[in-house]
Amino acid sequence: MTQFPSPLPTAGNGARRLMAMLWAVLAANLVAPLAAAATLEAAPTTLDSVTFVGRDDHGTAAKLSDWRGKTVLLTMAYSSCREVCSFTLHRLEELQRSADRAGIAIEVVVISYDPKTDSPTSWSDYRQHHGLAHTNWHFLTGSSADTEKFAHALHFRYWRYDEHIVHDFKVLLIEPDERIATTLTWATRNDDPFTKAAVRCVATDSLGCKP
Repeated sequence: MTQFPSPLPTAGNGARRLMAMLWAVLAANLVAPLAAAATLEAAPTTLDSVTFVGRDDHGTAAKLSDWRGKTVLLTMAYSSCREVCSFTLHRLEELQRSADRAGIAIEVVVISYDPKTDSPTSWSDYRQHHGLAHTNWHFLTGSSADTEKFAHALHFRYWRYDEHIVHDFKVLLIEPDERIATTLTWATRNDDPFTKAAVRCVATDSLGCKP
């Protein structure tokens, strides 16, 4: 049976996990400027030219445009991740509760960094292990080519280290018009866009906000 990490570090392994997360942050800070200088690409401000096609944790074909016209929290992770993804999951759950309190209907879309290992079955097991019964949460796996293209387009930087994938913490808040309203990173990880009226609510359920 697949073994999954707990959402939060325990006392026994907290120091080890914290050190690994710190190494990931350090590596990201060293590599990101070099990558940015090499590509000379500005961070995207909209999803209008970004595509992704794959299957969700139910095995159903899905594409990023399926959530066009809705407010979306978008991130990347992988089901066997033992460090950053646990924190990402924790923050997504907090943001879900914050959106609920604000009366904002959201969709949470998680795209796999590791299509060679992840599958609808591994994501379904992951959801069950973490008790993620939210019907508005979607875990997608696509092809290696589509995954690399998607990550490059939205500046989700990652690389392989031994058997692991090292990556940043990053969550995008997408408005119904596909504008990227907020980008949460390590520096802004505790920000709560739903308490700052970052989403322009239109009094129509189909546009993501409850009247």
